[in-house]
Amino acid sequence: MGYKVEFPKDLQNSIFYNAIILGDIDYWANAWFPNHDGYITKKFYEKVQKIGYIVKAGGLQGYMASKDAIEKYNIKSLEDFKRDEVKKTFDRNKDGKADLIACSPGWPCLDITKHHIKVYGLKQHINLVSTSSYEASLASAMGAFKNGEHILLYTWLPNWIIFKLKPGKDVMWINVAEIIPQNPKERR
Repeated sequence: MGYKVEFPKDLQNSIFYNAIILGDIDYWANAWFPNHDGYITKKFYEKVQKIGYIVKAGGLQGYMASKDAIEKYNIKSLEDFKRDEVKKTFDRNKDGKADLIACSPGWPCLDITKHHIKVYGLKQHINLVSTSSYEASLASAMGAFKNGEHILLYTWLPNWIIFKLKPGKDVMWINVAEIIPQNPKERR
């Protein structure tokens, strides 16, 4: 089209939303709505326009764990992580709690996992492993999985981890026992 563009930048969500408002960036293809609605301000709508979709129907997000452990311990939902044998199976740091690879600080998906830990009474049963680099945490989990350790993670589709750990073969999705929305207005 005749435009000369720079190589794409990989930015954290909070940095992007500020950069686009300031005019430092023209385009971003990594927004997840309504997940990212918390980043949106009045200034955003004054300067930015949402256009098109990469995944119009939305992405899938949730919890995945090692398939063989899910089958061995009959894990159906996060509620099962209250069982001692399940916690021990996913306890990578040996503190008596299952370790869950969670999103990076500041990401809305970390708020989702924190909400689930709280409302489902899982604080004594699951550690949220949240680092400044979700990608590095996934790479570490991938290495642990290849070494025969069981992993538990929060992820979404599309995401590179799904192409490395095949759902139904290596990992499986697990549910929450019942859906309790974060927003009290959404509760019935």
